[in-house]
Amino acid sequence: VFARITDTGPGISSENVNKIFTPFFTTKTEKGGTGLGLSIARKIISNYNGDIHVSTEKGKGATFKIILPI
Repeated sequence: VFARITDTGPGISSENVNKIFTPFFTTKTEKGGTGLGLSIARKIISNYNGDIHVSTEKGKGATFKIILPI
C-alpha cells in the first residue's frame, strides 16, 4: 500500500534534500520551525516496516511517497 502526497510549493533545494529527514534540520528557524516533523514521520513509518521517499524539483514542489506493507 502506498500514499503519495504532492504540493506545488517552491520545492526542496538539492543541497537540502539529503538532510530533510535529519532530526532538528530546518530552513524555517525565523518562523519557529523545529525540524522534527519529517524525522518523526520517518520513524513512525519505519516502525511499521515501511519507507518514505521524496522527489522534488526546485520551483515545482515536492512529492512524498509513503510505502507500507500489507
